[in-house]
Amino acid sequence: IDPGRCLDLAGSTGISFWARGVGTLHFYITTGEGNLVTVGALTTTYTKYTVTWAALGLTPVLFASGNSPGNLAWVIDGTGAHSLFLDDIAFVVP
Repeated sequence: IDPGRCLDLAGSTGISFWARGVGTLHFYITTGEGNLVTVGALTTTYTKYTVTWAALGLTPVLFASGNSPGNLAWVIDGTGAHSLFLDDIAFVVP
């Protein structure tokens, strides 16, 4: 991935990743468009999650234009200490 350049995700349907930690995990893309998706409560063992562009309220065409740069954002909430570990982040291609 070339930093500072947009990716063409037009052929993908979402993103998958493995996560573990403490707290409730949410995911969104920082384009200012789309939804915050609650992924679920984290556990101490790695679990695979998939978030579709449809669940985010986005379409891959948005990303293909090169005019909508954004960052992938994972957010955790809850009370007390929080932790988040991510692994094997991949774009889902049917």
